[in-house]
Amino acid sequence: MTVEQITAFILQDGVPSIPIAAWQQAVIVVLFVLFVAGVFAFVRWILKFVQALMFQQQQFIVKRDEDWQTYFQERESSFNIRNEEVVKVLRELIDTFQKHAEETHTAIEVMKERTRPLPKRGQGQPPRPSQE
Repeated sequence: MTVEQITAFILQDGVPSIPIAAWQQAVIVVLFVLFVAGVFAFVRWILKFVQALMFQQQQFIVKRDEDWQTYFQERESSFNIRNEEVVKVLRELIDTFQKHAEETHTAIEVMKERTRPLPKRGQGQPPRPSQE
């Protein structure tokens, strides 16, 4: 037989003419079903794996956010305490300055009362001698 005859025997009108036995067809169908089921199982496993990773990542982010919130609350409370202390010190400083200003004003008034005014020149005082 020549190559052309073998090809013509195997392919008649572009379709193989050698029939496959029923058990071989069953094996091919079973293998195809197992392959499709395996692909679906693999995809399902991948999705579960990715879902578990995403859940872990979300838990990590939630914990990190809670830690930051706790940190900021502590910082805010300590800032508020320090701010109140600064306000208290500033109020004390203002009170001290006000008392000092009042005491200074009182002292100036007392000194004004105790000192007699100097006479104007030419009224009861002899002229100063020149120092030549």
